[in-house]
Amino acid sequence: MNHPGYVTHSSIQLQLMESHRAGNDVEERESNDEEEEGGREVKLFRILGHSMCLKRKREPQTLESRRNAVRSWGNQPLRTADPDIFSIMENEKIRQFKGIELIASENFVSRAVLEALGSHLTNKYSEGMPGARYYGGNQYIDEMETLCCNRALAAFGLDSDNWGVNVQPYSCTTANFAVFTGLLLPGERIMGLDTPCGGNTSHGYYTPNGRKVSGASIFFESFPYKVNPQSGYIDYDKLEERALDFRPKILICGGSSYPREWDYVRLRQVADKCGAVLMCDMAQISGLVAAKSIKFRGWRSHGRKVKSEIVAGGALQLIEIAVDIETNGREPLDCPRESCQGVSRSLVGERTESHGWPWVCNGEQSSLASKPLIALQFCSAGPRLKSYLFGLVSFCGTSFRIIPQGTTVTVWRFRGKSVMPLCHECVNPFYCCDIVTSTTHKSLRGPRGGIVFYRKGSKPKKIGILLNQGDGSDRYDFEDKINSAIFPALQGGPHNNHIAALAIALKQVATPEYKAYMQQVKKNAQALASALLRRHFRLVTGGTDNHLVLWDLRTLGLTGKSYEKVCELCHITLNKIAIFDDSGTITPGGVRIGTAAMTSRGCVEADFESMAEFLIRAAQITSTVQREHGKLAFLNGLHNNKDIVELRTRVENFATQFAMPGFDE
Repeated sequence: MNHPGYVTHSSIQLQLMESHRAGNDVEERESNDEEEEGGREVKLFRILGHSMCLKRKREPQTLESRRNAVRSWGNQPLRTADPDIFSIMENEKIRQFKGIELIASENFVSRAVLEALGSHLTNKYSEGMPGARYYGGNQYIDEMETLCCNRALAAFGLDSDNWGVNVQPYSCTTANFAVFTGLLLPGERIMGLDTPCGGNTSHGYYTPNGRKVSGASIFFESFPYKVNPQSGYIDYDKLEERALDFRPKILICGGSSYPREWDYVRLRQVADKCGAVLMCDMAQISGLVAAKSIKFRGWRSHGRKVKSEIVAGGALQLIEIAVDIETNGREPLDCPRESCQGVSRSLVGERTESHGWPWVCNGEQSSLASKPLIALQFCSAGPRLKSYLFGLVSFCGTSFRIIPQGTTVTVWRFRGKSVMPLCHECVNPFYCCDIVTSTTHKSLRGPRGGIVFYRKGSKPKKIGILLNQGDGSDRYDFEDKINSAIFPALQGGPHNNHIAALAIALKQVATPEYKAYMQQVKKNAQALASALLRRHFRLVTGGTDNHLVLWDLRTLGLTGKSYEKVCELCHITLNKIAIFDDSGTITPGGVRIGTAAMTSRGCVEADFESMAEFLIRAAQITSTVQREHGKLAFLNGLHNNKDIVELRTRVENFATQFAMPGFDE
């Protein structure tokens, strides 16, 4: 029956190919005769008339042999299992040993960290949080991750009642994006330092032509603040002006290539004015922050006489006396450099029964509550001193007031109940910020990964300078939002081998040896910067306060890209970096140089003086090749270049003097 719309075709009969023998159109049979030829079973059959023969070797099929067949390939060493990968890894090992590693975001981990990374912990699936996993068999993984979290809080002097931490992020970029997605809706606003000014692409960077290059800029509306084009320092006045116009939900501080201290107190004030959460990405400086030297306890229990001596001495003596009492002088004092410059004198009068401790400013006397008060007068306080003073306020539960009568006077009321980390190798962002993220592999010298800290518990009362009050609730709600953004929103199961290695690194951070290491990192950066400045080279901001140096090569007529290539051929590893007034990031005008990795190999100031000579020689070679071959044919001038060969030999002879952490040979 024909139906409308259907096309009918005449049926075609399917015909099988004729076989060579009649009656064998499709024949398949197994020979009844089995011939034994060397332990082989012979099977004969036919397909479409063609004779086929299959010989199958007989093997004893014992249970143990079947098990061994499965197990054998899993117990081979790397050299045997994959010689190609083994050879590549050995070449990389040799490159690291023979070269000078100056990339600021790289470091060499300890043997213990390497052992944990290559351990059996990589076998376990552990989606979820400790005590709430999606898989069974995680009792020891829970124990390990909990220990890692506790060590992370201890490393930065944080109270578990007021701070939480997640150690599962695969990278700091993941940690940053988890904060954004956990706290914001798509299209809401973030604001961070512009990448050519030293910021990070994960903070919402887009190119000058408007191309969005990171997830943060794709899914959220971002707007950068910048540095002063003359000094290279962050322009906090312009930052505040932009923030009040843009009104970001999250204000981001921290960056990838900013060599100076951050004024977290000023950033806190800006965040509060525009109603933003203040987030710090301390990926580059987390090791410096963790290398605290002393802890300061409230002195309320030390007696009235001690309080009088502390008050009469001013800020610097206040810290000295407190340390002497607490430790009997056994711990070294490492106060901020700006302490002596920032505090001019104490303005505290005699204690009275009715008025407490009065203060005097410009001839006017006033008194506050009856509890002990300290008043200090400031001439000019830099970011480091202001951060410590604000830290005293936020950690000790004090009142903090600014009296704008002539010279600014800051008044504190101490309850004397908290243990507060006071002195660090750089300004501490935890005093002022709501959320702090970091990598774990740079100056922290741990495995490659990320970490995020967040405030929790009750919010501080509205006294003086406030931490952000958010939606008006009296408690922080970051914990669940950030944890659920990391898993299941952005990533799968945590890398347990990484978490174990991080726990090991955080234990090492708590040792005196680590503090000495970070102090040497800073000394080496200062030595390197001084060596370049003495030869009249231009450094961004004219120096450094941390572990990295930014060398502006544009005054030499060079680009960071060409200089990086020459250094790489000479076995010096560093990275090109955009300078704040570059035309773009394709041909950046500078290089970033870090001191953490070579300090891990035992280098000190004199060694970095030698490295400065190598860097200068590499710049001379780059300039010569560019002059002789031009920019377009620059790479051609690098082949068989005798100057490069000579410098590479010098670099290798120098680098191989220093042992590699975790290497057997």
